[in-house]
Amino acid sequence: MTSAPGHETRIEADPGLPTIRIVREFDAPQEQVFRAWIEPQLVALWLGPDDLDMKIDD
Repeated sequence: MTSAPGHETRIEADPGLPTIRIVREFDAPQEQVFRAWIEPQLVALWLGPDDLDMKIDD
């Protein structure tokens, strides 16, 4: 699952809120992208880097 070619990441910041929104589009089914954020072993792959081991306690 990679960011789609030609799709740019958008960063949106409302000056009246303490929030930053990052918007990305992927060439993958919605269910697959969601799994990448909820399954610890996939989150570790997603966040990388590849040459380090990451342990996520859930």
